[in-house]
Amino acid sequence: VTLVNLTADNLKFNLKLKDGTIEITCNCTPNEEEPVGEQGTKILFVQYDNEKEHYHSIYIADSDGSNVKKIFTPEQYQFIYNLAYASKESKIVLTLPNEVGNKDDNNIYTVSLTGENLQNLGITGEEVAVSRDGKYIAYTRGNNIYTCTITGKEEKKLTNYSATEDLWAISPTWSADSKSIVYVTSFEDESTALNIINADGTNPKVLIANNGEEYIYDPQISPDGKYICYDSDNSIAICDIDGKNEKTIIKGDSGKDIYTESPKWMPDCKSILFLYGSGKGEANLAKINIDGTGFIKYDLKMWGIFCPISVKK
Repeated sequence: VTLVNLTADNLKFNLKLKDGTIEITCNCTPNEEEPVGEQGTKILFVQYDNEKEHYHSIYIADSDGSNVKKIFTPEQYQFIYNLAYASKESKIVLTLPNEVGNKDDNNIYTVSLTGENLQNLGITGEEVAVSRDGKYIAYTRGNNIYTCTITGKEEKKLTNYSATEDLWAISPTWSADSKSIVYVTSFEDESTALNIINADGTNPKVLIANNGEEYIYDPQISPDGKYICYDSDNSIAICDIDGKNEKTIIKGDSGKDIYTESPKWMPDCKSILFLYGSGKGEANLAKINIDGTGFIKYDLKMWGIFCPISVKK
C-alpha cells in the first residue's frame, strides 16, 4: 500500500494489484470541537422567590442579567445552598436541606434544566462542582472533599482532614481536563491556602501557601485550563494554573460598603463575571476583562449563588 496524498480533508491510498491500480479514497472530516468549558450564554442563579415568601428558587438569565426566567422552586424545601451545572446531561446539581433541615447536613439532588425530575442522589454534601466531562461531582462534607459519579455512585474521599484539626477543605473546582481538583484549605484563624489534588486523591500540592494574611475563596479554573480566578480579601484576583503570577483584577472598598465576590469565567477566558455591591444584601452582576479593563455593572441583583452555563440554541 502506498500513501500518495494527505490533506486535512481526506486520505488517498493507492492499492497496486496485478491487473491494475485501484485508488481508495478515505474521507476523514475532523470532528467539530466542543465549546471550551461549560460556561457561556446563560447564567443560573439562586434568589428568593417573588411569589413564595422566604423560599429560594432557581432562575436562568442571559449573561448580562436580562431575560430572567424562573425554572425551579423546591416545594418541600425552603433553601437552596449551592448549585452547579452538568452541561452534557443538561442537569442542575444542587444541595437542599435534609428532612431535619440542618444547614450542615444537606442532600445532593439533580434536576433538569426545565425544572423537572428532581432526584435525590442519596449523598450528603454542601458545596458542589461538576467535572468538565460531566461524569463526576466534587463536593464538601464536614472537613473534606469527596467525589461521586453524576448519578451518586462510587463515592470517594479525596482529602483526609479530621474534625479535631480545625482545618477545612472547601470550594472545590474541576480542572479543564477533569483529572484534578483545585480547592481551598481554611484554617482556624480563617487564613487559607490554595491547593490542587488529582481526582483519584493522589499527589496533593499547595499552589498558594497560607501566609496568615490573604483570604482565598471560590477558586475557578478557566475553561482553557491556564488560569485560576478567585475571591481574595474583597478583591477578584487571578493566577496561573500553578499558582504563580498572582494579579488583582478589581478591588472592593469596604469603607464605601462595596464588595466583590464569586468570580466565574466567561467561555472566551478573557473576562470574568462576578458580584459587585453592598455588604448589606444583594449585589449586582458585573463583568470585567482579566486585564482589569471593561468593567460593566448590570442591573440584575442577586445574593451569591450563580454559575454561567452554555445552553444549546
